[in-house]
Amino acid sequence: MKSPTIKYILDTILHSYSSIFFSQTYVLGAILLSLSFFNYVAGIYGLMSVVLVNLFSHLLRLDRLKIQTGYYGFNAVLTGIAVGSIFSFCTFSLFMLFASSMLIVFLSVFIDGVFKKHNLPYVSIPFLLALWCIQLSANCTDDFLGYGITSVHENTIWRYSDTTNKVNEILNQLPNILRTYFLSISSIFFQKNLFFGLLVSIGLFHFSRIAFCLSMLNHVVALHMFQLINGTMYNMPYELLGFNFIFTSLAIGCYYVVPSKKSVIWSLLLIPLQYLLIFSSSRFLDYFYLPTYSLAFCSTTLLFLYFIKQQKCVLNPEIAKFIESTPEKLKYNTLVNEKRLAFINYFSVGLPFLGIWKVSQGENGEFTHKGHWKHAWDYVIEDKDGKQFSNDGHSLEDYYCFGKPIIAPANATVVKIENEVNDNIPGKDNKLQNWGNYIILKIDNNLYIAICHLQKGSICVSINQSVQKGQPLAICGNSGHSPYPHIHMQFQNKPVIGSTTIQYPLTDIQIFSNGENIFEKCYTPKKDDLVSNPVSNLNLFCAYNLSALKKLTIKDNNDIENWKLRIDLYGLNYIDDGNGNYAWFGTNKSNFYFYRYEGKKDSNLYFFYLSNYNVELTTDCSWRINEPISLSTIGKGLPLFMQDLLSPLKSFYTAHYSIKYTQEKSEGTNVCTLYSRVNSTFFKKEKQLYSFKTIILEGKIDAIQIFTSSGSSKTIRIEGERYE
Repeated sequence: MKSPTIKYILDTILHSYSSIFFSQTYVLGAILLSLSFFNYVAGIYGLMSVVLVNLFSHLLRLDRLKIQTGYYGFNAVLTGIAVGSIFSFCTFSLFMLFASSMLIVFLSVFIDGVFKKHNLPYVSIPFLLALWCIQLSANCTDDFLGYGITSVHENTIWRYSDTTNKVNEILNQLPNILRTYFLSISSIFFQKNLFFGLLVSIGLFHFSRIAFCLSMLNHVVALHMFQLINGTMYNMPYELLGFNFIFTSLAIGCYYVVPSKKSVIWSLLLIPLQYLLIFSSSRFLDYFYLPTYSLAFCSTTLLFLYFIKQQKCVLNPEIAKFIESTPEKLKYNTLVNEKRLAFINYFSVGLPFLGIWKVSQGENGEFTHKGHWKHAWDYVIEDKDGKQFSNDGHSLEDYYCFGKPIIAPANATVVKIENEVNDNIPGKDNKLQNWGNYIILKIDNNLYIAICHLQKGSICVSINQSVQKGQPLAICGNSGHSPYPHIHMQFQNKPVIGSTTIQYPLTDIQIFSNGENIFEKCYTPKKDDLVSNPVSNLNLFCAYNLSALKKLTIKDNNDIENWKLRIDLYGLNYIDDGNGNYAWFGTNKSNFYFYRYEGKKDSNLYFFYLSNYNVELTTDCSWRINEPISLSTIGKGLPLFMQDLLSPLKSFYTAHYSIKYTQEKSEGTNVCTLYSRVNSTFFKKEKQLYSFKTIILEGKIDAIQIFTSSGSSKTIRIEGERYE
């Protein structure tokens, strides 16, 4: 068992506190830890509880990463603070703290195992059950204030000072909406202190503008609804209920769900449901002298998340595929990566031919691609005049695509072939043997590719044979329902010719338009597209095959940095510059790309990330790439602040990356130069932030020249050390 380091211990503690507000930031964790000592007994108990839970988890060899990120600890923080608020400092309360810490670990593991089947979080259920057990065993009062809320003076560090009185007198002059918001926030930590609530709110605003605005919006609506339904008749002060609406707004509005108009609307629509759960559960729990605490938040969040995972509906918000450290990162990264990294969700399937072909008929085509067979493509070869043949076109050999090799578009297994159908003379077809000669390839269960109208006797593979992407399969012909030579390709979910087609994109293909080559990582070809498979550029491929390197040495004037190439717990490649900056990347034969950066926005690794955000590793010299880049990486200043506030509702601040490529030979050396830049657009006004010139020399990244919008520039030299 690996011994914990000081950094690891600090991570487990601070992340446990920040996780209360669905955060992984040190700053918020440190703020909440400090503020918990407003009631010093509660603060001590909260810290002791989280240390005990993390210690138990470590000794029981639970997931180290989960311990470090506060996955088990945040429930312990709440429970410890509750125990310290409800009970005095004594042997009995210490005993309860120890026992509840152990219970939280067991409950967390058990509930996590049950909920994991449905990919649901356990939120604060362990805290809820543990605290109920403590109060039942202590035979607490049936007064609703069994919540254990601490008043301004009780057990606080301000007890012998007039400071809090003066501050709270000032805060008491605030509008009721703000006062109740601060009190609701403070009640999360079993406090009844406006100043405490204000400080936590400032911490929440610093952590996330989206989270703060959503919590405030839900609070305002919930408070007005409370007054509308005369909630006071239930003898429940709103200040002791409001945190449920705040937590639910964070969970459903911007953490487990991507922040959007839909998530905002749903978080508001669920407020009446929470009131129903609060009022009904309080009547039931009264028999056991128990408050409802966060029961409404837990129930509403779990019910809603389960519903949108099970029921696909256009009204549902988008579920977060990755949990980010802030709602802003979740929003901006999702906007960018939803399309940019869409290929990760699909098998790598290219085109079944070499060279440039044209889509003569696409999906929902004008001739045969209709109904059950609408998701299909026909490909031909045309000359510069748009003709498919030379001479008069009366002979099959006149057609440019006839006799051209057909290759495997993916790694697959041959499951069915037809090789004995005669080729038609031009202008005639064979509807009785509609599909002609064909090959059906199995990529995965319920995913097959059919390639049709092949030349008779040309198939050079056999059934059950495994084929690799790019391996020759047959020759283009004119068999079946094919008046002129072409290739028909479709995806289907059965290994039977003529099966219903399914929609599935191609990955890593080139589109030629207006003399330029556009690289697409995930694309569905359209009618009249000129398309081809990329051909790897050995010079670029060797330069960007970073996974084969042990380290990179970076020279910036007189400074030298040693970057390590590492693999994280999920098997993903990333660069560690040794200064707390990290960049995750991916690569294949035709493309190198970065997809995540964590760290300072002025490091050499940051500039390397921006300058080579996406690079096509192909031989074509005319390619260009234009794509968005996440504001969480590039955004700054007032524009980012404004966009943060309104990002669930409207986007007016964006950033874009572009790159083009030139190749030349100088005195026998092979040199590639990449010109890239990053621009931002604020209310349709574009501004160039950075421009870069990356020089590739004999299969190595030699240097990167960096130019900023302020006019400054610098050059970094790069040397790679490969594994022996």
